[in-house]
This record gives sequence, structure tokens and C-alpha cells, in this order.
Amino acid sequence: MIHVSLLAVDMRLPACRSLKEKRAVVKPIIESARRRFLVTAAEVDFQDLRARAKLAFAVVSSSPAVADHVLDEVDRFIWSHVEIDVITSERYYFDDESHRELRPVRAGRLTPAPGIAADGLAGGDGPLGADRGDGRPGP
Repeated sequence: MIHVSLLAVDMRLPACRSLKEKRAVVKPIIESARRRFLVTAAEVDFQDLRARAKLAFAVVSSSPAVADHVLDEVDRFIWSHVEIDVITSERYYFDDESHRELRPVRAGRLTPAPGIAADGLAGGDGPLGADRGDGRPGP
């Protein structure tokens, strides 16, 4: 069976004063995640804003446990960067049995998604740092 897992991380970059400074922060995070964890990674939103970014990391595996482990490592890696403030960290799963839609995971539980919000994600978690998206409290 094929399992695709996605981690979407919405973040603020408070120290960035230009798009060039933002690129100097975001690009190394994306490239390092690709090399260290063998994931697909991209900046998927807020490309035109200097102090905001949304990054997505995807992994394909024959086991959901392996995919979860890889995304756990990526999530810890992202949170280790002191130059960013994570707003939300959300996970989505896709397998060949549910091939029509991604199912978001909130607080560590798999919940069926009747539809995905217009921004491609299922809402926010409230104040900055309140929830990492996996049930663990933010920093």
C-alpha cells in the first residue's frame, strides 16, 4: 500500500526585512530537510511576503509509521530554528484506499475531512505557539 504524508508549517520570520533576507532563512531549511530526511519540500504560500512563509514537506512510504517517523523528525528540525516563529504545523495523509482527498490530522488523531478549506488547510489552531498540530504544546 502507498502512503503519502504531508507536513504543512505556517511560520513568521520576524527578523527578515526583505525578501532576500527571507530567502536566506527559508532556502537552507528547505535544502537541509531534503538532504537530511529525503523528503520533498517547497515554500507553498506567502512567497511575496517578507516576514511570512508556509513550507510543505512530503514523504512517500509503504508504511504509515515510517512516514510519521520521518515527519516527526522534520517537525523537530523546523522547531529547532530559533529565527522562525511557527504559527501552525499540520499533517495530512493520503493512501491508495482514500485516494480522493487528504485527511487532516489534528492533535494526533486521524479525522475524516468532508472538505479542505479554501487555503488548502483545515483552519488554524488559535494563538501563536498554542499547538504544534500534533497535540504537543508549542514553545
